[in-house]
Amino acid sequence: MKNKKLLIIGSASIHTENFFQLMKEDFEEVKLITDVNFSLSSLSARWNTPRKIRSIAKQFNPDIVHIHQVNSVAYYALKAVLPLGIPTVLTAWGSDIYLTPHRNFLLKYLVRWNLQHAHSFTADSNDLAQAMQALIPEKKINILVANFGINLQPIQAEKEKVFYSNRLHKKLYRVDFILRAFAKFKSKPNREEWKLIVGAVGEETDQLKALAAELDILSSTEFVGWLQQEDNARNYAKATYYISIPESDATSISVLEAMASGCIPLLSNLPSSVEWVSHGTTGFIVEDVHRDFISEAFEMNLSNASELNKQRIERDGTKDANRKKFISLYEKLLSK
Repeated sequence: MKNKKLLIIGSASIHTENFFQLMKEDFEEVKLITDVNFSLSSLSARWNTPRKIRSIAKQFNPDIVHIHQVNSVAYYALKAVLPLGIPTVLTAWGSDIYLTPHRNFLLKYLVRWNLQHAHSFTADSNDLAQAMQALIPEKKINILVANFGINLQPIQAEKEKVFYSNRLHKKLYRVDFILRAFAKFKSKPNREEWKLIVGAVGEETDQLKALAAELDILSSTEFVGWLQQEDNARNYAKATYYISIPESDATSISVLEAMASGCIPLLSNLPSSVEWVSHGTTGFIVEDVHRDFISEAFEMNLSNASELNKQRIERDGTKDANRKKFISLYEKLLSK
């Protein structure tokens, strides 16, 4: 699509920037709009934001407009570009579908309006796509399941007796349950050499360190903080198991990175997890975080899981694989 232009509209987020980086080489020109006021509570934004977006779009003259998040971002963007007759793609991020429309009647109306007026849609999981469709049962919409993808890491290492977790230290991610499960695992014989590496930081970091001391696992638990990409990749490469047990989550880039590095994932029982991991074959789905789930996973025969996970990510989880999905969608839109 080297002779085409793409306009991306979204909030000022790393995810929007990542999508811009993903697509920029496939078009003659890609423009990103994030520096406008998307607030619904601002009276001036209701008038000025669509007008500003429309002015930029007229000047840029894109072939496709790709909007990120089915919330006020999409509402203002669609109000701006629909009169211009430009094909629009709308990507859901998760909370904009799972949470926003259930907060009040007006937000549900806004989300439904967005879903009724964009030309095409994408979601990062089948579950999210089904939730989008459920919001407008009166209209069948075509939803491409694709994510922003990961880069395959060049770092290779021998697998060690390491469990790795790098989710944020917030209540949502239940890192405290990982520590408790690891303590139960370590209490069994012949597990002295196994180590837990805890990456990332957050509001619960001090509490988690105190809990590790209380559980008497500090000597085998390493809190490494927020890591640079290369150091994070090195931990994926040497870890045998990767643990992520949030209360809710869409497709996690961290999980995909771990799988690509040959880690065996231990994941909470969420729709986004079971779309990527087959329990007992390519990983372990945690039904109850209060149980000794690390030992349960450890005792399963998962000898082929590492290679199967690598193959799955190469097929569906890389930036290149997903870039091709988005390009195919754009081509279909432009051919109509």
